[in-house]
Amino acid sequence: MRLDWLDAAYGADPSLAFIRFEGGGPKSVVKDGVWAFPPFFMKAKVLEVGVSFAGLDYPEFWEDLEQVGPQLATLCLEVIEGMQPAIANSVEKFVEARFNKGMPLAKLERMRFEEMSEEDEEKAEKLWEGFRAGLNIDQYLSPP
Repeated sequence: MRLDWLDAAYGADPSLAFIRFEGGGPKSVVKDGVWAFPPFFMKAKVLEVGVSFAGLDYPEFWEDLEQVGPQLATLCLEVIEGMQPAIANSVEKFVEARFNKGMPLAKLERMRFEEMSEEDEEKAEKLWEGFRAGLNIDQYLSPP
C-alpha cells in the first residue's frame, strides 16, 4: 500500500499535519482486514475523528491510532446523541496508552463543522460537555 501512495505523490514522502476521519467509516480504510491508509498519516499533529470512525465497526481503530507518532498533540472527536458508551471507553484507553508510551496528547476537543447553525452549534457544545465530563483522562493529558 505504501508504494501506491508514494507513487500517487510522485515519490515524495509527504507529512500531513492534519487528518480528518469522517464520512465513509472505518471500512473505507480497511482492506482485507488490514489498516490501509498510508504511513505518512502516522505523522499527524491533529486528528479529527468522526463518529462513523469512532464506533465499533472496526474494533482495532483506536489501537491502530496508537501508532501515530509523538508529534500528535490534539484529538478532536465528533459527539452525537445516543453515542455508544464503548466509544468513551475506547477514547480513555487511547489517551492513557499514549500517555504510558510517553506521548501524551495536549488537547482533547470537539470536532467542529463548517456552516453549522447557531442552534446546532449550541446543541453540539452541550453534548460535548456531557461527553467530556464523563471521561477520566485529565491526568493523561500533558499540562498546558
